[in-house]
Amino acid sequence: MIGLEYIAKNFQMEFKIIAERLEISPKTVNDWVKGRKKIPIKRLKQLAGVFDLKEDYFQKELSRVEEIEVQKKNVSSQSQYVEREQTGVDEQGEVYSYVTSLSDSEGILQLLSQEQEREILLSEINKIVHVDNGQPYNVNFFEDIVGLVKDDSSRSLVFSLIGAMSPYIGNAPYVGRQGEKEAEFTKAFKELLLKFGYNGRKKGL
Repeated sequence: MIGLEYIAKNFQMEFKIIAERLEISPKTVNDWVKGRKKIPIKRLKQLAGVFDLKEDYFQKELSRVEEIEVQKKNVSSQSQYVEREQTGVDEQGEVYSYVTSLSDSEGILQLLSQEQEREILLSEINKIVHVDNGQPYNVNFFEDIVGLVKDDSSRSLVFSLIGAMSPYIGNAPYVGRQGEKEAEFTKAFKELLLKFGYNGRKKGL
């Protein structure tokens, strides 16, 4: 299925409606979808304008990440925005009010964004697994990680280790719930990093 077909179905837009928007025949749109003809650049630009999506989404088969982007765009196009008055406190301790515009689809969009982030992460992991034509050490590495995370006795230490490394490789630090053992491990690991000169962000490990 090329992107145009998926997008049309997701937006619940019939081919004849798309044809009307582009001022072409429904048969032409059907030929594109069936792969009998390529979509001309001129029409790709028009389709991008109709759906507010990238031009390259329509001719190719979409990845899962791109499919979710289409879903987000569709949800956003149907969203209704409501203004709500809220209050805040300034630096002098004075209470003030302000108006914010909120989407009634915010929850759905947030869930789609979270799913999209997971798919991007899985895609990156898949690339690493298959680098160098899928050498065994790449697969073995992730098998070890999965094994450690699945094991209750080592999971918290793995999270502590990665959390301690994050600031040194340019990521925002994160800390889960740590017991005495995990806190001691994190402290020792940070001291080890400093000992070997990793005392700043994006130093690389």
